[in-house]
Amino acid sequence: MPLVVRTSRGVTLTEAGRVLAEHAQAVTARLRAAHEDLTALAELRAGRVRLAAFPSACATFVPEALARLRGRAPGLDVRLTEAEPPQARQLLADGDVDLAVTFAYDCVPEQPADDEQPPAAPLFNDDMLLVLPGSHGLGARAEASPGSPAAPAAARTSSPRPPSKGSPPTSGTAPTTPDRPRSPAQHRRIGA
Repeated sequence: MPLVVRTSRGVTLTEAGRVLAEHAQAVTARLRAAHEDLTALAELRAGRVRLAAFPSACATFVPEALARLRGRAPGLDVRLTEAEPPQARQLLADGDVDLAVTFAYDCVPEQPADDEQPPAAPLFNDDMLLVLPGSHGLGARAEASPGSPAAPAAARTSSPRPPSKGSPPTSGTAPTTPDRPRSPAQHRRIGA
């Protein structure tokens, strides 16, 4: 079926040529739209990101980070799952989330992984404080290590998730802040 006809005045489209030209314009518009959508995904301006984060992160810095992200990428749909670090790592390994915010303590060895771990990027170090009553023997010390024999049993066998930063101390206690840099045992690494 001919698309063009040669005449003495040049080339003109046949009826079939005009129909094809209309479809070509529609195809070109769809290709442009597809290119814009793919560019938005590549630049993280659109699409879906599934994030897992531990509970205290969900209550502290994750909301602010998500608000900033929404300002920069309003078309991005972020799905948040609250999960402790081992569960978050498993969700990431299983492909159920795209990103995980976890923590690790410098003084607690991590469980060896059977599979290769995904790359991790430290976000920051979070200080760990031991809060004691003023009458406690360590109350006057500037620094105490959780492994110290003089440390209270609760400090030696503490939960891996400390109270959230900024939570008020229990009545009759006061935080102790050392005048020198803290040792690695007093930090937890928080990373994604």
